Amino acid sequence: MNLLPPQPTESVSMTTGDLYEPLYQIQIPDKELGLLFSVHDTLSLEELAYEFKEITDRIMQWLEAAHMTAFTIEQNVKRQQQLEDIEPLLLSCQRMAPLIPLLIEMNEIIHDDPTVTITKIQSEWSGLQHFISSVKKALEESNEKNVLLSLMSSILFQIDDLSIMIFQYQEKRHIQAVTEKDDQPQKEDSILIDIDNRVGPLFTDVEKVYTRMTSAPPEDNTGLMTRKHLIVQDRWESLRVEIDELKVELKEDRWLIVFKQVADQVDGMMDGLDKTVSQCYMMIQQIKETGLSASTSSSTSTSTSSNSSVNNTSSVMDKLRSVEKNFDAKYKYYTPSIAKMLMMLGNGIAARVSRNATTLNRHENMLGRWNQLKLTMDNLRKKDLPDISTTRPMSPATTVCWSRLSDRSDNSNFLMKSPEPTIAERSRSPYVSSVASSSPIPFNMMDEYHRKTPTTPSKRDHHLWQSSKSPSPVYGRSQQMSPLSREKRSNLVPSTSDTFKKSSVIYKTNIEEEEDDDEFEISTSDFRRQQQPPVATTPTFRSKSSLSTSTRSMTPNARRCGTPSMIPRPKTPTASSLIPRPKTPSYRAGSPRIGGPRIGSPMIKQQQQQQQQSGKYRPNVKDPLDKEIGFIINSSPVPIQCQKAAGPHEGRYYFGNELTPSLGGGKKIYTCKLMTYDNNRSSSPKRNKVLIRVGGGWQDLEIFLLEHMNLMGG
Repeated sequence: MNLLPPQPTESVSMTTGDLYEPLYQIQIPDKELGLLFSVHDTLSLEELAYEFKEITDRIMQWLEAAHMTAFTIEQNVKRQQQLEDIEPLLLSCQRMAPLIPLLIEMNEIIHDDPTVTITKIQSEWSGLQHFISSVKKALEESNEKNVLLSLMSSILFQIDDLSIMIFQYQEKRHIQAVTEKDDQPQKEDSILIDIDNRVGPLFTDVEKVYTRMTSAPPEDNTGLMTRKHLIVQDRWESLRVEIDELKVELKEDRWLIVFKQVADQVDGMMDGLDKTVSQCYMMIQQIKETGLSASTSSSTSTSTSSNSSVNNTSSVMDKLRSVEKNFDAKYKYYTPSIAKMLMMLGNGIAARVSRNATTLNRHENMLGRWNQLKLTMDNLRKKDLPDISTTRPMSPATTVCWSRLSDRSDNSNFLMKSPEPTIAERSRSPYVSSVASSSPIPFNMMDEYHRKTPTTPSKRDHHLWQSSKSPSPVYGRSQQMSPLSREKRSNLVPSTSDTFKKSSVIYKTNIEEEEDDDEFEISTSDFRRQQQPPVATTPTFRSKSSLSTSTRSMTPNARRCGTPSMIPRPKTPTASSLIPRPKTPSYRAGSPRIGGPRIGSPMIKQQQQQQQQSGKYRPNVKDPLDKEIGFIINSSPVPIQCQKAAGPHEGRYYFGNELTPSLGGGKKIYTCKLMTYDNNRSSSPKRNKVLIRVGGGWQDLEIFLLEHMNLMGG
């Protein structure tokens, strides 16, 4: 006995193919009935009745077959067997519909009494139509139910696919977070685009199912559709939560990327400020060390070493000015930007849903570093830079000149030693009283210089004894010293009475400089011929009445030169020089000159004029572009070398120095143009802006100069 499992697919297909076979086997007598109407006048009554009876029998057979077909379709619908359609049955009914009225009319022509047959045909036909309508409605409901079920199944499949895709992406994202790859933002964009493209149609299907199930749902005797619809709703809500969490995480990741970029930018700006502050302090320390070394240098140095010292001091001060301008420019542009970025990062951290410990720690460290850097910059701007401008030592050239004056007064023509007045007499002299009436002198600066100068114990005790006996501390410290100590001391003490007049206004903030630079120059050529090595003597104590001849070899003029303040007069800061530089004391016309008449130096004066002229750019007042460029160059905090290029082309300028040792440096030619912005709505004047050609585009000249200050700095 062969027991094989049934094949439902083939039986269903066979049933579907054989369903309309009985209906197709019965021919609808539409042609016969039409022929009977055309020839009924030529036929006898018996022949007409016979033909009419055959037509009615065939119609009854068709009605029975149609009823059976409709019943089979109804049973298939109840068994939830989906059919393609009932179109063949409907077409057959459409062909049968015109024959029913013709049968009634033919029955009246025959005058027979087949009323029972005609009534039965009419009843069967009406019942068939109602039955087909009910079957059609049941079939439509069944098809709709099957469509909803299949749509729910498709929705569940799509939800599963999206959940799997999100899970796989999360795994890859965590792996990328460990490996720190750079293509993560592109993958984030692609995954979000893919999710949006797939969630849109899926949401439409879910909304369609929800609308159909909430308004007049199809009959569900088993409850299958209701249960499946609840599953769809639950899975859809879960998918929405997963998508929202993914978007929040991606948003947090992008925020972390933005935070890292902004934090790196802030760190870079703070590094630049920190580096500039360090450079300023290095230059300040170098200036202090240079001043101390200049104060302890020997007065017997040659003119070559004096010139080198002048050049070194000038170079250090120029470097300090350059570093200070660089610091001011960075402080002006970086400080508001750093504060704004830190505030933006703080607001972003406060608005975040999650808290990242690394981000919080870095932000706190940045705030702490910025607060400390601001304190350091405030101290530099408000204390250290102004202090170095007031406590800056005299230039080596000046100290060498004063030391030679002292040596000449000791060893030249004045060989006879005259009795010296006592300390009380000196303190009562009008010359010393004029010094006492001047402004107070800070002794800490002098002590700093004395700490740098090596002294013997006898000298130290002698200074203490002198300071206790003398009513003037400054005068008492300069009473007795050996030629060697006098030589070191002369580097700090000017030797003209003009210095006394200038020392009385040393701490005034506004000092008008009316003398030219050449008035403060002292020629050293007349001192070289008379310079002799000093004679070393043994320092001893002196009495209150007079000084010992073995310890003091100095004329009254030279002694008067040792009494004034040892602090050089600071120069008033101006717009072109933020750090004041000391001026060499000038000789008045009425004051006695110890070293003879001063020999002027036209070459030095010409060099100073060239330096003054090279600091500013002189534009052509008739050229608007050149005039605007000159305004920008002269008002820039960074010294820039600029020169207009000669030739037929307009707007071509050289920026930079040929000897600038920078990357790709040297003087380069650039093309500039002037842009004028006119506001017609208001009465405000026109605004001009200079653009410079950089690469393939145009850039603001002021921004270009700030960005390339290392390249362009002269």
